Amino acid sequence: KILSHYDAYISKIEAINEGLQKTNELNTALGKDTSKNRTDSLNNQIKQYKQEMAKQQNELKAYEKAYKANKNYLTNEQKQTYEAEIQTLKNNITETSTAIANAREEINQIKLDKLAKLTDAAEKAASAITHQADMTDAHGDYATKETYTSQIDANLKTIDAYRKEQDELEKQMSKVAVDSEKWKELNDQWHEKDSAIQQLQVSNEQLRQNAVQVPLDESNRVIEKRSTRIDENNDLMGLLNQDNLNDPDTGKITTDGLAKVALLSDNIRQEQLNIADLEEQKKALQELYDTGQIGA
Repeated sequence: KILSHYDAYISKIEAINEGLQKTNELNTALGKDTSKNRTDSLNNQIKQYKQEMAKQQNELKAYEKAYKANKNYLTNEQKQTYEAEIQTLKNNITETSTAIANAREEINQIKLDKLAKLTDAAEKAASAITHQADMTDAHGDYATKETYTSQIDANLKTIDAYRKEQDELEKQMSKVAVDSEKWKELNDQWHEKDSAIQQLQVSNEQLRQNAVQVPLDESNRVIEKRSTRIDENNDLMGLLNQDNLNDPDTGKITTDGLAKVALLSDNIRQEQLNIADLEEQKKALQELYDTGQIGA
């Protein structure tokens, strides 16, 4: 009878497992092997395991009760038979509990895998934006403020995805004993996500600094162009006949004289514009400092 009970148990567990396998195979064939469907199948498997375990527990109670009531009237051989049967039922219950725990572990892993896919998608989107920015730089084009803010936004989405993974890891950690092997495994994964978040935060801070620098760089390029224009004006003035700026006979300004006046006037105008832009830069830097966007 002991063997028949064990065989019946094994047959039942194998039937439950085979049912799950066939359901998964069908969903795969139909292209419906989604996280939800896999989770639903596992939950159904757990339900069947629990039903089977309840039967085993009831049968165990019955055997233990009968053994206790008849122990004094049993031969040693009969006692051994009862004890062996009771141990077999206990072993079956333990194996069923293990099967339930394994199914729950699969569900937990499905949750983590689903979140990991979302994180991977966010990382790929961020990588595509970074690649576009790199191509802009490779072509010798100047980066715009949007070049950096778009990368920041993409990184923030990736950080959000990592934090959702951390939330799920924390939920699973709360259900196992601290310092157990499973807890350590989940804790290591949590810190891996945290390290990735910190790297992205550092990257975002650098990108923010780059974004802040964009209008200043644009202003500096304009100032540089004006300075180049002033240098060119000075070169042109050097080509003028300095002894022929005024007509010696009439005292009237000559063509060279008019040219020099025009060039000097243009230089003054360019210098005034540069001074105005530098003042604007100073104000902008002060505002950035006051709002904590840059340090001293």
